[in-house]
Formats: sequence, structure tokens, C-alpha cells
Amino acid sequence: MATVRTPIDSSVFLEVSTAADAIVQNAGVSLVTVIFSGSLPAATEEGHPLSRGEAIQKIGGKPAGNIYVRMIDDGKSGTVAVSE
Repeated sequence: MATVRTPIDSSVFLEVSTAADAIVQNAGVSLVTVIFSGSLPAATEEGHPLSRGEAIQKIGGKPAGNIYVRMIDDGKSGTVAVSE
């Protein structure tokens, strides 16, 4: 699996993976929220929160949808590590 570090902020969700198998890890200090969806979620939607160092995995296309992330706290920026 190749790993890419991707900068994110709190303004909108960012699509970080369309792969059937992927791991997304919060590589920053602040909370990140993750949503699996077939289309870009609204910035107000709540997802699964990840604290610093926590990760979430998608295996065999489950859960369904692409992986989107954004920072939870307004005005914050951070980084996620995405392995596919």
C-alpha cells in the first residue's frame, strides 16, 4: 500500500480515496471527521470523529462510498495519511 499525506481544513469535506481498500489516519493534532459517501457531503454533516493517531479502514468496498474528511474545529487545518 502506498501512503499519501493530504492537507485538510474545516471549510469543506475533501475526497481522499475512491479505493475499495484504504486506511485513513489522522496525522494532525485536532479532531478530523470521516464520512463514507457516494457524493460530496455538506460541510455540516457529522461523520466518524478521529483523534490524533486514530485510523479508520475500508475493506472490500465496505463501508460503501468514497472517503471524505474535514477538520471538525472551524479555522483549523491538519493532515491525514491515506494508504491505498
